[in-house]
Amino acid sequence: MTLWGPAVLAGLVFLCVSCGAPPERQISVSLPGADLRLNIVPAGSCPAGTTDRDTIKVSSPFYLAESEFTNAAAAAVLQWALIEGRITETADRHNTVSDEAVSYGGQVLLHLASPHSQMAFQNSVFLVEPGREHYPLYEVTWFGAVMLCNWMTEIADGHSENLVYSGIGENWQDDDTSAATDNSGFRLPSAAEWELAARSIDGRTWLQGDHVSGDVTGACYD
Repeated sequence: MTLWGPAVLAGLVFLCVSCGAPPERQISVSLPGADLRLNIVPAGSCPAGTTDRDTIKVSSPFYLAESEFTNAAAAAVLQWALIEGRITETADRHNTVSDEAVSYGGQVLLHLASPHSQMAFQNSVFLVEPGREHYPLYEVTWFGAVMLCNWMTEIADGHSENLVYSGIGENWQDDDTSAATDNSGFRLPSAAEWELAARSIDGRTWLQGDHVSGDVTGACYD
């Protein structure tokens, strides 16, 4: 099934984890050079869309990262993938890295040569532009977001039993990908989960649909 279109996601990669019981309010994951904090989002319903005429419902609590996935975190995960042999500098492989891009299953995960990229690959090391370590990761594709989620799960757990995404082969297509969303690994939030978290004020009242998340002043757009 298609989970999300395979377009470039720019800096909009948020990590999400399905929640078991009893949940903690906040969990954290440590990476070399980066710490990730995820907060609990209770199950619930809220208005949907810019006009608030519809309603969305999320039946299970989940954890959502406090901020977008950063350059520093991505560099740490990609360096782990290189060390573990998940990607290689060998040019004729399906899973490769060069100064141009990172690829897996024949799909580009990260465009490094883009003028908007704040990361580079030099002398077998992933580097971040100084001062941009905590900026959101740019020029990452949907395929890249999926692999970062899976690799993050392996780093955090030390094994692959809780991976959410499967169906990833040498000639990877987005329609090949399945998501076991009940697994406790990292994943992308659904549209409903994202809207619930973005619009919640206190779990009982909600931002209006014509407001930017967190803003309670006048309407931000029509």
